[in-house]
Amino acid sequence: VLFPLAVDRILFVDADQIVRTDLKELRDFDLEGAPYGYTPFCDSRREMDGYRFWKSGYWASHLGGRKYHISALYVVDLKKFRKIAAGDRLRGQYQGLSQDPNSFSNLDQDLPNNMIHQVPIKSLPQEWLWCETWCDEASKKKAKTIDLCNNPMTKEPKLKAAVRIVQEWQDYDQEIKQLYNKFMEEKENGSIHIGHTIASQGGTDHTSHIEL
Repeated sequence: VLFPLAVDRILFVDADQIVRTDLKELRDFDLEGAPYGYTPFCDSRREMDGYRFWKSGYWASHLGGRKYHISALYVVDLKKFRKIAAGDRLRGQYQGLSQDPNSFSNLDQDLPNNMIHQVPIKSLPQEWLWCETWCDEASKKKAKTIDLCNNPMTKEPKLKAAVRIVQEWQDYDQEIKQLYNKFMEEKENGSIHIGHTIASQGGTDHTSHIEL
């Protein structure tokens, strides 16, 4: 068991996402009986129509009118997930696909979408994941999270895109740089230490330090 049985739900948020809301709302979202919820890819940026691979070929046929979902953000109802043995179903499909390196290009995303008939996906409202590649500018103001997904047309580096797309990114970036510089300065001075307190049998606390 990967997660303790006492844990009812888990959230996954990709490392290149900016969250602009309280994730408690996603934790409490009604999945209507589905084991997990993902956000569908946007369809609103029309100039990217030629890159929407899920609109034709295998995916269009397999999905049968259902949406193709992005794996950058999702919520899992672990009780439902375990009850329907979703993990076993996904693992079985994965074992078959992993033997062929040409089967799916984005396995973390393709796998749940390919298994949508056996393990249903609850589609989250579109505002839960806004991505400039696929979503138009008008929908950005409602975005609860912004994902710095790749753009197959421009191939713009993500950090460069972040500065342009996310207003608060420069503040975040500056804060991290300051923290990193402080860490490096303390490391050079030998002043970094990790402290923890241990309670002795006599009730006296002793603090030990590890110098880095």
